[in-house]
Amino acid sequence: MSTAPTGLRATGKRVEVSLASEAHLAPYALAVKLSAQRLAHWNVVDPTDLARHLRAQSDVHRTFIVRALDAEGSHGIVGKINVTNVVRGRFLSATLGYDGYDPYVGRGLFGEGLRLVVDLALRTSGLGLHRVEANVQPGNVRSASVLRSLGFRHEGDTPQMLFLPAGADGKQEWRDHERYAVTATEWPAAPWAPHRRVRRVLLVNGLPGSGTKGNLARAVADELVLPLFDWEVDGAWTLLKHSPVGAVVVGTWDPNDRDDVVGELVWAGVDPGSVVEVFCDDGSNDRDDGSVDEPLGLGPVLRVDTSRPLEPSFVVRTALQARALIP
Repeated sequence: MSTAPTGLRATGKRVEVSLASEAHLAPYALAVKLSAQRLAHWNVVDPTDLARHLRAQSDVHRTFIVRALDAEGSHGIVGKINVTNVVRGRFLSATLGYDGYDPYVGRGLFGEGLRLVVDLALRTSGLGLHRVEANVQPGNVRSASVLRSLGFRHEGDTPQMLFLPAGADGKQEWRDHERYAVTATEWPAAPWAPHRRVRRVLLVNGLPGSGTKGNLARAVADELVLPLFDWEVDGAWTLLKHSPVGAVVVGTWDPNDRDDVVGELVWAGVDPGSVVEVFCDDGSNDRDDGSVDEPLGLGPVLRVDTSRPLEPSFVVRTALQARALIP
């Protein structure tokens, strides 16, 4: 066990946080027992596990106890928060794990305590971390709401992350989780801060019937987890305008359409120079009038041979190459 940094305690308006100690063992056990039915839906319930956490205290694992300043005649333990899996070096990151206890749940006390712990974790005079993340099961709305109220960003999902019981039957399975995080450069973050999503826009272009253009567009959209819009469908540019993540737009354009497409992209809030064009070439891109089809060339262009079958490796490499070209 390493020596804990000094100053790892803080006091708010209604709660105080400090490193766990043996003095917390008895009230903690009572808090867990009183909250067992609610906690069992999301996590393993063990009123004695604080002793295990005390033995595990180190530079990579710190356990904080949140106490109510007004214990109201109860055990006084609002919650337990682990700052664990701490990695130093160029990562400077850790994972948060926590539980809130009755009778204090739903009154904002735990959120206040979690804010104090995150502040200690990210402060240079505290743990000096750059980033902390927390992982929440999709159905745990209360937990996710606490994180969003502190300005945590939703970063994505991790399928089958933890082997946990869930529900009244206590059946254990690998549970999906949603990732939330905040960095020191963002902290303190505004409550309920809007997500700053990266908008990725790709055009999949080529002559009508140019090989497997439509299938490639669908596969690229699926690989990049982006919506797919068809230029020939009314409202495609409107859908793009309102998509916070961008989209793959499939269509048939030639250089004569350049000004129109630029106008539509600007109207949709997209910088045309940032748009990657996947240009489908099946080796027979001659038009009936004898001209040769060419890409719009608004931004980076990725030429692909769509005369070949769409093997999974080809689709994935095309999607990854296109994403890498986005400025």
